[in-house]
Amino acid sequence: MRREIKIERARKLREEDPKRWTYEALGRRFGVSTPTAYRWLNPEYERRQQAASLAYKNRNREEVRAKNREYKRATRPDCPQCGSPMSHKSTLCEECRADEIDRRARQIEGLWAEGLPLKEIADRLGWTLDRLAYEMHRLREKGYELPYRYDLNGNAKFPEQVAA
Repeated sequence: MRREIKIERARKLREEDPKRWTYEALGRRFGVSTPTAYRWLNPEYERRQQAASLAYKNRNREEVRAKNREYKRATRPDCPQCGSPMSHKSTLCEECRADEIDRRARQIEGLWAEGLPLKEIADRLGWTLDRLAYEMHRLREKGYELPYRYDLNGNAKFPEQVAA
C-alpha cells in the first residue's frame, strides 16, 4: 500500500473514533512507529520540528564545529614512519609522503640512467607499463632527469644507452 493511501486511511480512522484509534494503534495497524503516525496526522508538527532543529543548529554552529575539530584532532592517527599527526585520508603524513614520492622518483631516475627498459623498471616497481609511463611523464614535468631515449622519428638519441 502506498504511503499516501496509508496516511489518508489513518486520517479517516482517527476522525471516526479518536479514542479507539490512538497514534499507537494506528502505528500498529499500518506498520509504522507511533511518532510516524503522529507526523502523518499532524503535518504542522514536522514543520515545527524542522524549524526547531534549524534554530538549534544556528545557535550552536560554532560549538558543534569546535567539537568536530577536537574529535578529528583527538582521533587523528600518527604517521607510522615519523609519529607526527596525519590526515585521516592517507597512510603517511604529508612530509613522509613527499619523501616517499621523491625516493620513488629517484629510484626511477636511477633505473632509467642505468639504461633499463620500461618493462623491467615497471616489473621492479610492481607497476603496469601505463602507470610507469604516466609517472615518468609527471616526473619529467617536475624536472627530474629522465631524458627521452628516442627522437620523434624513432631513432635512438643515445645508442650506447639503448644498447645496454
